[in-house]
Amino acid sequence: MERNCSVEEEKLPLLLGESMAIDAEYDKYVVIVMLQNYGDVLKVSRTRGITQTLPKLRKHIASSETILEEYEEQIKSEQEGQGLKTNALLSSLIEAQLAALSEGSHQNGTTYAEEIKNIIKKGSATREAGEAVATKSDEVVDDGMFARILADPTKINPEDVTTAVATKIREYLLESFEHFAKWSFHIQMGFPFQSQDFHDVIFKFGQDLVDGVIDRGIVTIPPRHSKTQTLSISLPLYSFCHNPRSHNIITSYADDVVQESSGYIRQTMGDPLFQKIFPSVRIDPNKRSLERWGTTKMGVMHAVPTGGKMTGKGAGSLSNLYSGVFVVDDAIKPKDAYSNTVRTEINDRYDNTFMSRLANDGIIQNADGVDEECSRTPIVIIMQRVHDDDLVGYLLRGSSSDKYHWLNIPALVEKGVTGSQEFYDHIIEKQGYTNAIPYLYKLPRKEPLSALWPSRKSLASLLSMQATTPYTFNSQYLGDPTAKGAGLVQEEWWHEYEELDKSKIVRTFMTADTASTKETYSDFSAVFYWGVTREKQLVMIDCMIGKYEVPELIIEVKKFWTKHNTFDYLYPLMLPEALYMEDKSSGQYMNQIFIREGSITCRPVPRDKSGKDKIARFINTLNYWAQGRVLVPSTHKHKSHVMREVLGYTGRGSGTANDDVIDNFSDACDIAFAALSCNYEAWM
Repeated sequence: MERNCSVEEEKLPLLLGESMAIDAEYDKYVVIVMLQNYGDVLKVSRTRGITQTLPKLRKHIASSETILEEYEEQIKSEQEGQGLKTNALLSSLIEAQLAALSEGSHQNGTTYAEEIKNIIKKGSATREAGEAVATKSDEVVDDGMFARILADPTKINPEDVTTAVATKIREYLLESFEHFAKWSFHIQMGFPFQSQDFHDVIFKFGQDLVDGVIDRGIVTIPPRHSKTQTLSISLPLYSFCHNPRSHNIITSYADDVVQESSGYIRQTMGDPLFQKIFPSVRIDPNKRSLERWGTTKMGVMHAVPTGGKMTGKGAGSLSNLYSGVFVVDDAIKPKDAYSNTVRTEINDRYDNTFMSRLANDGIIQNADGVDEECSRTPIVIIMQRVHDDDLVGYLLRGSSSDKYHWLNIPALVEKGVTGSQEFYDHIIEKQGYTNAIPYLYKLPRKEPLSALWPSRKSLASLLSMQATTPYTFNSQYLGDPTAKGAGLVQEEWWHEYEELDKSKIVRTFMTADTASTKETYSDFSAVFYWGVTREKQLVMIDCMIGKYEVPELIIEVKKFWTKHNTFDYLYPLMLPEALYMEDKSSGQYMNQIFIREGSITCRPVPRDKSGKDKIARFINTLNYWAQGRVLVPSTHKHKSHVMREVLGYTGRGSGTANDDVIDNFSDACDIAFAALSCNYEAWM
């Protein structure tokens, strides 16, 4: 007997976002679709209106007594209505299927459904109870063949694989991105994937992208640690197997990387055994370019370098089903990382071009034209860090409105620390990553300190690199672009205070380092308010940091001066004695304005007469840092910006491309300490 949906059933909500609570209406719809497909969860997951991927749907059904009880009642009612209540084989199949559904098992799911469907439609059993269950009367699932296909697919003759075994393998692989990635790698390369403990973390991250748990992701990991293989090759391939109609984009600064990744995906899809397991995933012979090719189901793969043409290309679709991913694999060349122009171009391209290629931003229309929520098309950036302000730093500091799940896997693993909240908090605070959502994980290591993948880089090699090229090491191998070791100010010299004791302040003043524009490539304008204590400590009391045009900057500086130039009879020494501002560019103009108006007490700093460059002047402050005589407020809103710039300053200059903070500290130390024994103007 053929089954048809009622009008009421067809009008049930087709889509509820994965992030929303799945309510009773959705559960009713799941039961309806299960009955239509006789409990075949694989087919249910592919039905329009089902928002969950196959693994999540199995778990949801297994955890829902309502779904299981309603399905059992309805399927048994149909059994009775067909006059098959006493059919022992059908009863045993239904009981076995219900047990598998309640356990969330993928074993024999399609097989049970096909058998139940055949018996109910014919109104009689084709076999006696106790006979082997198979998708065809002469096919039995060969567990030995199943195991051999998973263990070494290169030794399998596809003609020996039955439909039942192929179905069982397909269900098994679609349950887990990890299983799929390892198996498809074996077909791709001809040898097994050499999996390490950290690979499991990456596989879970990839699964979360497909399942809709993550839609904005960043993975930072050392070079040559399988990031391209797992997320630029295996993930788009997994997308096609989940949904042959998916649209995927992979991009990288290196054209050969995207072409190679695209080629590997096509090569694997063309393998005879792969085609046997995934018969619906076929390459369209009319779309064979490595840059753009597709499937016979209208799926598309775009492989484009970061600077290439993106017009007309897209990832995902306006669908409630998972339908593709955008993978950004190393957006910038390491040698270009120190070019502010190139970095800005890449970051702008991400905002203006890459993000516009995502088809789905979390809202689609159902069949009735009603807006409904769903998972957004995911984008994931995988990189070795190359600069403090590379694409990862740009995004994690909030230059985009989105927050990103950030997985950082360093080359050096500290037992019990790496991957923990403490591990992330340290970097996030220091770097000012306001838009980072830490992706926590644990690596089961026995040694206090170990190499992430000793076969790639041994512990001895890593420690040697850390000592000889610290900035490169911290960036590319730790995912933390700071100059630890080579930085002029060591982390242990950084001192903070919780609350300012004004009674200890004997002198206050301001310093300023200004820029003339608010363009992204410009330095910040920074004004600092300082105090000197009886113990001869320099205390940063407050600061304003931002990017302004000169007219706006003049207004902001006046506001900052007025804020602190208010007499307090209890603490009269809190009145700033003067604003020390470099006498060049916009600073020279502002000095003239303030002196003429008399609005601010200015002391121009004749920078060009000092005969010293920025690095030399900052080196003069190091003794004070090392002695613990420079203090920073622990709760100030700009603390992360200040900390990042100070700790990132090396003997070669800034590690952040900005030195506005550095100049202020240099001037403040000169004023606070050098002026104790000489006239400031003479000293300059």
